[in-house]
Amino acid sequence: PVENDQVKITGILPSSPQTIVEYPFVMTEPFTKTDKTYYISMDIKHTLMSLVTQKRETDFEFLYKGVAVYTCELEIPSGYKVTYLPQNLSIDKERYKFEITYKQKGNTLTYFRSITLKETNIPVKELDEWGKDLEQLKSAYMEMVTLGK
Repeated sequence: PVENDQVKITGILPSSPQTIVEYPFVMTEPFTKTDKTYYISMDIKHTLMSLVTQKRETDFEFLYKGVAVYTCELEIPSGYKVTYLPQNLSIDKERYKFEITYKQKGNTLTYFRSITLKETNIPVKELDEWGKDLEQLKSAYMEMVTLGK
């Protein structure tokens, strides 16, 4: 593994089945605060969203199969509680899988997002379904956790 004070990378050898990059960061945006309410977006990456509006007449080709995982933890401020938690999302198809989950334990809220590309292409005949699933993923990304007093 490659490691410094903040970044840990494992699985960098060509024979490794996966490469994992872990690093901490403090996110001060994107959130909105009103008098007694916070609205917080837990995902700042929005993986695959650049593909949502693409219209294609040929198969969609990816460079590789893979899994992209993003996890974010939110420490709920003292005096606040979760007043709205978005629904989890699970779309599992033959060629791809999208998963988003929210879990609260004590004053910590954990957001987990996994995008799995099981194949390197989406055939033209499956692009309508792919587009609808991307729209569901986009909607899930736009949901915000609400904290209130």
